[in-house]
Amino acid sequence: MAPDVFYPAAGTASKAHCSSMQQYRQMHARSLEQPEQFWGQIAEQFHWEAPTKGKFFEFNFDIRKGPVFVRWMHQASTNICYNL
Repeated sequence: MAPDVFYPAAGTASKAHCSSMQQYRQMHARSLEQPEQFWGQIAEQFHWEAPTKGKFFEFNFDIRKGPVFVRWMHQASTNICYNL
């Protein structure tokens, strides 16, 4: 049995960052297909104490090329409370 889905009131949804399931699905797909661009746009909305040094996003999953890693916003820092 599938769980119930409770949708927000239309007035609330119209003011939300993500206002529909269709928009959510589009955003989710873009976050998977173009993660650097997607999260880069999100990051532009925040105040940063120190910006990213080097690439915004880099990774290596090939052990023949060195250690496996994923690095986002290397050396960047923010005060999340300020951004709230």
